[in-house]
Amino acid sequence: MDVNESNDDDMSITATANYNNNIKQDMNNEEVIPDNNFEDGFENSEIIELNDTTIDEDEDEEEFVEDDKSTDSTSRNHNNERGSGDTGAIVSNTTTALSVKVVLSKLTSTTYNTTFSGVNNCTVYYTLNGANPTTSSTKYTKSFVYDTSKTLKYFTVKANGECGVVLSMKLSEGSTPYIVYKTPITNQAQEVYISYTLPTTSIYYTINGSIPTTKSTKYNAPIKINNYTDLRFISVYGSITSNVYSYRMNAVKPVVTIKNITDVRDNYQNITIKINKAGTIYYTRNGSTPNTRCNTWTNNTKVMISIKTQVRAILIDNEGFTSKVTFYQPEKVITPPITAIRPLTTLINNKQRIQFSTNKLNCTVYYTTDGTDPTNSQTVKTAKNNDKIYINKNTRLIYYTQDDIQLYKSTFFNYTPVQHPDERPTITIINASNIWSNGQQKIIIQSNQPGKFNITKYNQTQTPTETLNNYGSYTTDTNTKIEIYTQYNTKYSKTIEYHPINGSETVMNYTYDIVLNKHNRYIGINNFDYNLIDTSSIIISKYIYYNPTNGDVSLISNMYNLYGVFIYNNNHETHLTIKGKIYGTLNQVNIAYNTFDGVEVVKVFNNEIIQEIIYIYYDKNVNHVCENITTIFNSNFNSKSIIKKELISHDSTSNSNGFEVIQSYLLTNQLINMNIFNEWLIKNNTYSVGLNKACYGTFLTALTTLHYNDMITAYYAYYFNITYSRQEDIQILVGVNINELTTVTTNDPTTGNTIYTGTTKNKFYFRLLTTLMFSECERIAVQISNQ
Repeated sequence: MDVNESNDDDMSITATANYNNNIKQDMNNEEVIPDNNFEDGFENSEIIELNDTTIDEDEDEEEFVEDDKSTDSTSRNHNNERGSGDTGAIVSNTTTALSVKVVLSKLTSTTYNTTFSGVNNCTVYYTLNGANPTTSSTKYTKSFVYDTSKTLKYFTVKANGECGVVLSMKLSEGSTPYIVYKTPITNQAQEVYISYTLPTTSIYYTINGSIPTTKSTKYNAPIKINNYTDLRFISVYGSITSNVYSYRMNAVKPVVTIKNITDVRDNYQNITIKINKAGTIYYTRNGSTPNTRCNTWTNNTKVMISIKTQVRAILIDNEGFTSKVTFYQPEKVITPPITAIRPLTTLINNKQRIQFSTNKLNCTVYYTTDGTDPTNSQTVKTAKNNDKIYINKNTRLIYYTQDDIQLYKSTFFNYTPVQHPDERPTITIINASNIWSNGQQKIIIQSNQPGKFNITKYNQTQTPTETLNNYGSYTTDTNTKIEIYTQYNTKYSKTIEYHPINGSETVMNYTYDIVLNKHNRYIGINNFDYNLIDTSSIIISKYIYYNPTNGDVSLISNMYNLYGVFIYNNNHETHLTIKGKIYGTLNQVNIAYNTFDGVEVVKVFNNEIIQEIIYIYYDKNVNHVCENITTIFNSNFNSKSIIKKELISHDSTSNSNGFEVIQSYLLTNQLINMNIFNEWLIKNNTYSVGLNKACYGTFLTALTTLHYNDMITAYYAYYFNITYSRQEDIQILVGVNINELTTVTTNDPTTGNTIYTGTTKNKFYFRLLTTLMFSECERIAVQISNQ
């Protein structure tokens, strides 16, 4: 049921909940064949790490120990070893016997005219120096002379490309016999040929392991052997008897392999079983030893198992041989269930309506609303996915989520409702998984105000590849960064950048536009005179884009979600627009202008680190000593820009400070207390005289202005019984030129402060006095700075 009571103590929750995640359970009676699609989980300036934990080995669950006492059925056979003094038989890998033999015709006592017989269906390559022949060796085309002191080696290549083994013949050592398969191993048996290199050779063999002699069985037909047969044989050529050769049928033993085909995800993993030959797979999922009464598994079938499942499998091949038992259990990594709090309303009558949104099925949320520990509290309540409750503004919600089947528990989470209806939304990013082997990670995004999240995905060159709105379920990866913000009515959250390895950081985006008179001129970026851009060649409605990540320059149609430098023309002006981002909640952007050898050099610093250097080459045909330019600055979602006109010189000038104009912009969304102010004040001695010192001085003037303003605002809030909060980013410009003229301005005299409570009269006086006093704070700050 839907709960409408206002008191937390009276809250109840719905009895059932719908959730359309695919169930991922270990089932004994029916295999789950997944499609390999894992659903996403559900993302404040805070990141909560849910570190995967190793399962406690002392858990009260049955743990099967891998102590496999089963044996491969072939192990009952004799070891496949030749007898003492035996020579291992040469085995040809051709499927039919090759009838190639060496034919000798005596020339002298030590030489023979030599030919090969049976070469109609193959090509023969040979050597006479004892080296193993290759297809680069001598190709047999006619007879040749063989010297008995040499070793003849040869091999054959059939017309279908099948190669025989290398055979050798030295007349004083007799004929070399070798094995040729006539049939593959089937039904535990095989037929083999014994062939030889010299005609008139006789073969004698035994199959019981005894040593063959000329009184043993003479070979004259293929021999049928099985896996227990110990075949031994000799060759006799004239009066020369060879060594004893031995051969045992080497049946391919059945082998079963269990492979994971995914990471452990959400406490489950996809596996498959592969086999090396035809047969039947028997397996168990409870750790017991499988036999022919167990379930069978189709080769290559994918099955999802839990991290508690212990799989054992055997393969019995079609010849009746049994493999060793193979054991597999997924890595013991727990990913607990996660519940996000989804605000359905803002604060209405001091209450907020929220919904529990859990990323897994069969889970229960345990929570308290009085700040007590939900694991042992007397006031603990439970909720299911999609259940809704009301909480008042003073409630501190503490909760955790437990898997009802596997009993895994999440860590504790806290949720504090918004304190005012028009409060700025926050963003919290929760890791819903570890980083998988493909670099992906599931995250959950959460806010304290209702609404969707705007997510922009950037690749490694900071090019946006995707922008979407969703309710906080997202899968990211290590090759990209994402920027996230949310909006409630006119209030925007901070922008958060997230990367699976680097975590989350607050981002302040800014745009700085330099507006020039439209003359023919060249512009260089980060190189004094390399790859200059001719502004007269830029087509209206097109932008020359400089990517600071890789230095590429390209022509584009819009600037949406890109960072870098843009140059474009309209009917009367040329614009140099810098779109940048800076990390943190208190930042400075400094822009310094100076003329060098007739070229205006513009340096852009983010928190004292130089980002861009722009070189503006003036049109020599325009007889102007100076030029008026307009600069426009804004940041994040602030529609109010700071517009400033500056006079810059075309002449070659030089000054000891290294600038003719400095503009320092202070960006922050926090109140500047004494501790923050002192942290910046003590940096004064770290700078030497020059451009960096000048930028620091102008920024410190802006910080001093805001610090004094915040102290006065706090005093008037106390005096008029007002509550307020800084709910917008504040921007303050302090500019100074070569003539030592200092300018202080802001685009918001309220300094981003939103009034929450107080009488109408007191709110009016509070706002009037704080805005009027801002100009006095500017005057005092400039006076103190001696600017």
